[in-house]
Amino acid sequence: MALAAETIRLPEGPYRQRLAWTTSVLTAADGSEQRQSAGATPRVYLSAALSLTDAEIRALRARQRAPATAIAAYELPRVSDSVRTTTEFASGNYLINVDDLSLAGWATAGQRVAVIGPGGVGVRGEIASASGLEIELTDTTPIDLPAGSRVYPLDSVLLDDAQQVERWPVALSRWQIAGRVASTSGWGGTGASVTTHDSLPVLPWRPLGDGSETYPTGSVYVDAGFGAVTSSTTWDDGRIQRGGSWLIRTPAERQAWRALLATLRGRWRPFLAPTWRPDLTLYEQPAGSATAIRVTEDYAGLWATSPSHTRLQLECADGSVLYRTISGTSSGSGYQQLTISALPSTIPGGSIRAVSFLEVVRLDADDVVIEYAGSHDGRIALRMITVPG
Repeated sequence: MALAAETIRLPEGPYRQRLAWTTSVLTAADGSEQRQSAGATPRVYLSAALSLTDAEIRALRARQRAPATAIAAYELPRVSDSVRTTTEFASGNYLINVDDLSLAGWATAGQRVAVIGPGGVGVRGEIASASGLEIELTDTTPIDLPAGSRVYPLDSVLLDDAQQVERWPVALSRWQIAGRVASTSGWGGTGASVTTHDSLPVLPWRPLGDGSETYPTGSVYVDAGFGAVTSSTTWDDGRIQRGGSWLIRTPAERQAWRALLATLRGRWRPFLAPTWRPDLTLYEQPAGSATAIRVTEDYAGLWATSPSHTRLQLECADGSVLYRTISGTSSGSGYQQLTISALPSTIPGGSIRAVSFLEVVRLDADDVVIEYAGSHDGRIALRMITVPG
């Protein structure tokens, strides 16, 4: 049976994917936490814009008017996850040759896809099988689609109530589509691994430099309504709340982010996040294979009692980083010595240019939004907070 050829509209920017987990966080009087995750699989919410012709708007109005069709899933191409065809997908064929499936967790039997050629003309079909560099559909294409066409997974989106359309005084309108993905299979970090240190996941990417910090202390005012006002806290340790944003430039980075987020499950799991700031100043450059570094700050007096600040990121002159855990301290004339596991015999780039805290944190919200401006170019913003105890 042949598929139907049609014009398939791609989401336009900003195309937003919101991944949402559910975590219960119980905070004790001393500031310590217990966290419980409701599940490993996130809900996925999508929003984007679609430019539609008058004929397409008429079809949309009719669809949304009838309750039976209004609640049916709408197929939306996932523009962040496409692969490219390497040969012509010729009329009468089932088999599509593509450039790479190593990161395509969606390429499994039963997944609906769109194959789109020049001018947005293409076909929608169902995968029968996928392996190596080949995707086989259950039905044949009725048209020739040249090499360089794109294959997109189709998300079945349950539309939010009251969809919004901007009607323009031309034969074109803009639909602000928003809804929830019915099935989140294929949204994991296929082909990627998570960096770890001390069995904790690490956020290894440098942020863009924006962001802000706040310092919750659990303090409350003690005010009887007359006389002096004091403040009090029962927390054992103050916390640091900070945020930042990161660019996603390649499919490999996209998958690495998904793998990390799947491991964290929103607020549930703690992880290690470098500050990327010169938190400690080296008294002198350490030698290769050294088992300690010397710093000018009073680490023992200021930070040693904070469970979130016992690990370091050492940024080397060549841009690479080393992760180390502080196992002891001692004092010398004008410096404190921090005992760590041995450095490499040759320090990358010849020296260490920055010593940052590798803070123990968790996400400050269960929802994470990734915004795409193109096929792979995304931006993600996170807020995180240090974990007590």
